[in-house]
Amino acid sequence: GPFPLLVIAPAKQYLMKEKIFESLAQGAMALGYYVVRFNWGYTVNLKNREPSADLSAEVKELDAVLEKFLRKPEVDPGRIVLAAKSFGSKVAMLGPYQKATAILLLTPNCSAEEPFLKLYRPLVETKQKTQIVISTTDPYCDIGQIYGALSELGPETTITTLAGDHNFVLPNEASGLNEELAIRASLNWLNLLKLKPERVGP
Repeated sequence: GPFPLLVIAPAKQYLMKEKIFESLAQGAMALGYYVVRFNWGYTVNLKNREPSADLSAEVKELDAVLEKFLRKPEVDPGRIVLAAKSFGSKVAMLGPYQKATAILLLTPNCSAEEPFLKLYRPLVETKQKTQIVISTTDPYCDIGQIYGALSELGPETTITTLAGDHNFVLPNEASGLNEELAIRASLNWLNLLKLKPERVGP
């Protein structure tokens, strides 16, 4: 070391031990990343397994994870990547993104009521290196909104689109190749990022 750090923020129900995160973690470690995975605190709450209404509790959790591992001597504080999926990406945009030098958005959320450019406005303002990986038929974000935002996001943002559902699963496709392609696209970006350690974020 010091190694680049990858922190993986899970989705609302798709948690740290699911296939995409497991494979992403293993692949990133092979590339030389120090990798951290975790689950949201509400997932172990026996009375109410729901996130906080304003996501403030989850923001504090993600901030705490980033702060803890940023201080480790094995970690290069100039190379911090935050990978966030779906719900996790919304949490990241409420502040924790500021601690990262690059952002990997896996299946980000958007809707008519909460447009992509509104939810992910910080990425337009900071011009952080960003990779978006999403299905063209993702039920939780209209891909057209992301295409429309690319000009504002700028050249530091790349996008990989695939088929499949919110987790890149295809019906009647047993090999998992589509999921694997999403993981490989993410790992390819992480590998290219590792070769350019200069800081881009705030």
